[in-house]
Amino acid sequence: MEEIDKPISQKEIERLWKIRREGCFIDWDNVKKESRIIEEIVFSIKVDPRGKGRPRFRSCGKFVQTYTDKVTKLYEKELIELSSSYAPLEPFSGPISINTIFYKKKPKCYPKRITQWTKKPDLDNMEKALWDAFNGIFWIDDAQIVDNSSSKRYSDHGHIDIIIRAFSQE
Repeated sequence: MEEIDKPISQKEIERLWKIRREGCFIDWDNVKKESRIIEEIVFSIKVDPRGKGRPRFRSCGKFVQTYTDKVTKLYEKELIELSSSYAPLEPFSGPISINTIFYKKKPKCYPKRITQWTKKPDLDNMEKALWDAFNGIFWIDDAQIVDNSSSKRYSDHGHIDIIIRAFSQE
């Protein structure tokens, strides 16, 4: 039980990502040597990952208005509150690379051999919720994301490990 409250260290996050980089198309070590990375932010936030809800619609006379549901808005607000201490002073304006691992608490009824999280929410919906929450905080718009790597796993507790790299615009 003690391990649930223990946050993952930055060194451990970097070790995990170093392992994942082997299958990546970008040689991050060479990119760093060329000094194209302006800033790298590595952090973990303790929150149960959720997917972005479907857009809602309402009619306003001749127009149709689209809006985000309350549950998704509250989740995005929680993501902002938990990650704002890691945010840069100004949102990045250039190309962005983001790597995320979403961890969900494994149900007790699941056998130990099951480590992959194959149930809902979908990975792309979890990415959308995270990216939309970080708009205006880590980057100006999520259209700036040029490289992405994400996965979802079971863990002792729900959390999200995130690495954001900002590149120069050269």
